[in-house]
Amino acid sequence: MKQSNLNLRNWLVKEIVRVRQEENMTQAELAERIGIQQSNVSRLERGHSNPSLDFIERVAKGLGRTVKIEFVKEDK
Repeated sequence: MKQSNLNLRNWLVKEIVRVRQEENMTQAELAERIGIQQSNVSRLERGHSNPSLDFIERVAKGLGRTVKIEFVKEDK
């Protein structure tokens, strides 16, 4: 896996954890809101899954957020 992909995935995981904690929500509460098992949230937060965009959107909605994707020009 390319380094940039790892950086993006690590950032996404950290952002999910940050927002969940900011909302004072447990993994179990998030899982219940989006209809999955707590173990799946744990696996996501440990970076042990490759979630689809649809799944990321479900997580965002469960956190009371939306997803914004932005393409920016790379510095060379």
